[in-house]
Amino acid sequence: MSVHWYVTPYDPKYWEDPEDLSPKPTSDLKVDIQDFEIYLKNHWSEVTVRSHSDKNRLFFRKKTDFTELAISFSNENQVVQLGSNPINQLMCEFLQHYRRYINQRYPLHFFNSSDWNSLRLEPETTINDINAFTGYIDQGD
Repeated sequence: MSVHWYVTPYDPKYWEDPEDLSPKPTSDLKVDIQDFEIYLKNHWSEVTVRSHSDKNRLFFRKKTDFTELAISFSNENQVVQLGSNPINQLMCEFLQHYRRYINQRYPLHFFNSSDWNSLRLEPETTINDINAFTGYIDQGD
């Protein structure tokens, strides 16, 4: 089973108990993917960013080592799916840029498909924080 990573504007713990029928949090966050792509091109010069024909996906390639990352948006562009393992430096850097782009009034929770625990992404969240949460160890890739 592959593990996928997500960023949502709500804590995944609310869905942990399948028998809990209480109201779940909602959000009015809606990411303009074209605007986000322009933002990244202007603020993340170390990568090449390109969109996909389905308009809900973006691809990143690091110019120095050609590491790649694909992301997709769903649920009215509120949820970001970051593909599967392994975690890499490019994904960690993406998370920092995404947090900077999204208005601070929206909480952002980073988690994987096999666990209800999440890392709340804050403006001061470091790559080391993300690595500690994911267990990623940079092997110099």
